[in-house]
Amino acid sequence: MIEEVLGSRSKVKVARRLAASDDWCFNLSELGKETGLNKGSISKIIQEFEAKGFLDVKHSGKLLMFKLKKHHQEALKKIFEIEKGWRE
Repeated sequence: MIEEVLGSRSKVKVARRLAASDDWCFNLSELGKETGLNKGSISKIIQEFEAKGFLDVKHSGKLLMFKLKKHHQEALKKIFEIEKGWRE
């Protein structure tokens, strides 16, 4: 399952950024600025993550806000910490 979700660098960038935050601070534009990806690519990734049940999503006015579900966030944080150790 993780291979399907994080099978591209773009997906890893989005997952890494979402895993780093506990807040409802992301919409497509903000995530695009922080990852360097265009809104179309991020939109597809977010739709895929949502379909697989990895995200909590809410509407804030016209904005669609999202964050990783807590248990997925914790798992990804561990994975990214291990990865960081490999690079050092």
